[in-house]
Amino acid sequence: MSGGSDHHPSRLLRLSSINANVNLSRPPFYYVFTSNDRDLHQIRHVALKSVEIPNTQYNINIRNNTFRWDDGAPQSVTIPVGQYTVAALVAVLNPLIVAATVGFVITVVTLTRKLLFDSPINPITIQAITSDPLNTMASELGINADSPVAFVSHLADSVYNLTGLTHIYIASQALSNTTSMITGNDEKTNIFADLPISVPFGTVQTKDITVEESLDISDFASRKNISSIDIEIQSAPEVAALLNGAPWSLVFRVWQ
Repeated sequence: MSGGSDHHPSRLLRLSSINANVNLSRPPFYYVFTSNDRDLHQIRHVALKSVEIPNTQYNINIRNNTFRWDDGAPQSVTIPVGQYTVAALVAVLNPLIVAATVGFVITVVTLTRKLLFDSPINPITIQAITSDPLNTMASELGINADSPVAFVSHLADSVYNLTGLTHIYIASQALSNTTSMITGNDEKTNIFADLPISVPFGTVQTKDITVEESLDISDFASRKNISSIDIEIQSAPEVAALLNGAPWSLVFRVWQ
């Protein structure tokens, strides 16, 4: 790996969300850092050295807080965003869904960690998000396949999933260079680094990365002046993480 050479001068570059420039022409959670520091001129290589990123994206957020079903007519409920246990989630959902469809309740099957959907008075159907993109809570409830038509009792096909944030992707057009990630649909993204989240909600994921173990490194074909760096913290490729205002910081090592 040429990027780890100790024969060239190197510097540390720290980027923090607190010090980012506001760019009103770009979506939220997109950060831009500018610098004309001569130590960032004629750069050969860039590698991620350490990270401090909070695990503060709610497991139920604005992207997955709507549950939809059909009792002969489309029905839906939207719940407040927050960090839910399965018991808390069912406790919030049940009063809302029974108000829309009499007798419809959700219970937790503790042994299998699956949800049971009962609607003996008004038979219902539920679609997975692949069939109904507006049923954004489906996967969290364990609904990954469409239910049988007009059921009165149905066990979810998968276990419920309230894990929340499991990975952070650091995206950057300026830094990704040839290290862009190729996604499942064969599209390249500007992802520079992939960081597993292994700490509980509400705590900070930290990691120090040695040059020897780092796979998150860019080798530039020619020397590069780094004067503007774009950073987006993503929870999935091309999906910005919702960290609820909690600050993050990244430290890179750059070689001249």
